[in-house]
Amino acid sequence: MKKKRAEAARAEPGDTSPTSSSKIFRTGVCSRPDRPPVIPPSLTLCNGTAPHAEPSERPRPKKRKRNAMEALLSRAEEATRSFSQVPEGPTWPKVAAIGQEQFARVLELAKATLDVNKAQQLASAAAAALRLSWAIGLAEPTKGAEVEWRRFLEDKLQEALQLLAGAEAEWAYALNAFRVPKTGSLEALLRHLDSFDQLLLRLWARSGGSAALHPAELSEASCAYHLQRKDLKAAMQSLASGTPRALKLSLLWGFRKAWLRRGAGRTWKPAPWPLRYLRARWLEASCLVHGHGHALSQKQKLQKAALSWQLAGRDASARCHGFAVPTFGALKLLSKCSAGGLVELGAGVGYWAALLRRRGVDVVALDIDPPSGAHGSAGESKVTFGDASSLRELSCEALLLCMPPPGEADCADQALKNFRGKYVAYVGEWCTGMTATRSFHESLQSRYVLKHRIPLPCYPSMRAECYFFRKRSCREGREKPASPEPTELWACDACQGRAPLYLCPATRYWRLCSESCYEALKDDQAALLRIVFCGLEVEVPAWSAWASLSWLGEDSARGQQWDALKRATPQPEIAGWLSSTANLS
Repeated sequence: MKKKRAEAARAEPGDTSPTSSSKIFRTGVCSRPDRPPVIPPSLTLCNGTAPHAEPSERPRPKKRKRNAMEALLSRAEEATRSFSQVPEGPTWPKVAAIGQEQFARVLELAKATLDVNKAQQLASAAAAALRLSWAIGLAEPTKGAEVEWRRFLEDKLQEALQLLAGAEAEWAYALNAFRVPKTGSLEALLRHLDSFDQLLLRLWARSGGSAALHPAELSEASCAYHLQRKDLKAAMQSLASGTPRALKLSLLWGFRKAWLRRGAGRTWKPAPWPLRYLRARWLEASCLVHGHGHALSQKQKLQKAALSWQLAGRDASARCHGFAVPTFGALKLLSKCSAGGLVELGAGVGYWAALLRRRGVDVVALDIDPPSGAHGSAGESKVTFGDASSLRELSCEALLLCMPPPGEADCADQALKNFRGKYVAYVGEWCTGMTATRSFHESLQSRYVLKHRIPLPCYPSMRAECYFFRKRSCREGREKPASPEPTELWACDACQGRAPLYLCPATRYWRLCSESCYEALKDDQAALLRIVFCGLEVEVPAWSAWASLSWLGEDSARGQQWDALKRATPQPEIAGWLSSTANLS
């Protein structure tokens, strides 16, 4: 016992070695116990925890959902932060350098104090850059960090539109109309691109074509980008020139024959804006259809989307340029035969009149609802108020009636009655009910001689032409019956026969007299359907489905026939995507 006490006394202070006594602690810190202490049952609560014990995990508070106002404020804060943080733009392809120019324009305008004029320029530049980036695939959400510049453009576009909507209520329609498509489908992409085109056309018309890009320029840049792929280029050449009649139609649209045959040189010839808009939108959609691919289960949906895309372009062009697409050939003929001046009745925004003025023609453009200076299609439109009675006071040599409204005798019929000149140029469909009246067509054939007939490029569901008439002399009037049948100008597209004709229900283009002619042109019909539906394969309607070609008036046509004719007619009062017009049958 004495020996053990001596060893304990010699132990160093704080020594915790096994040789030191477990009952003696020279320091104020106890060693870590081998096991947790045992809590007596008397001190345990009914729930099994010790008194004043903290829970091992605290419950997480539920995340409160933001309401619409908080989300809008958050978006505004992000936009405010983006003003000082300019993201780096994307790498634009060389053929799409116009997008880089517009992006740089946005950066320049973002530093300026915005007024209404600068807001229009900013909206145009931002919309153009966004539209082209979506068309060539730069703005897809899967690009990761590159989306920052897209968000920057969207914020700037929204800022400009808000300022414009505050100044004029008509811009309010565009607010929040350019959101990112929820799906990556081709239909969603076409809808998105069409929204930009509608806005860009309005901005282009407002600026008189000087401070804003026309959407046709962006579609042409998109086509140039896609046609860099050799396989896609070959597919488009085959689509546009698959048959002799398809080639003829493509040449009418201004495609170059050398490009269609060999891919040499430029894709198309210079042309007025409506024609550039028609062919560029068609080729762009055809490239996108071929590039995206499609499943058979989505065939009908894609057909509807392709047709709606073209009809939306048709109506936008009618609203901004005119109901018919002019060509240089038609303009040259009108200029040649209008040395004594030309009056256009129902001039609309005055686009045809502006093109003729550039060729030196003395034009008087009249309309019962002339556009204001801010809403014209060009700065030189100069459309004044006037109706058919105004022609009595004019001594112009030629009269131009471009797509006169159907069933309204006060316009076309009264114009022929009051006009004192020698020549009449009529642009429209001959005796179908789409334009003018039946009595107008009868008067043209009884009192005038047809001198020229020029086919015009048309959107799907139309077959407008330019008919140039000369007034009959007294001798010619005696030799000609007073009331000839106005359908004399109709002829079968296959055999040129004058027998009763039938109209294709899918395109309203082919006019055939018999089933044998139908079989003879079946390949051409299939080629035209592929063109109408941007490269998609569409079954040729059976001969039994073709309808008899005759005059359709609202008072005599069946409801289904009249509705089909209305859908086939340009509708400039409708803006945007026309899904309701996709079914023409």
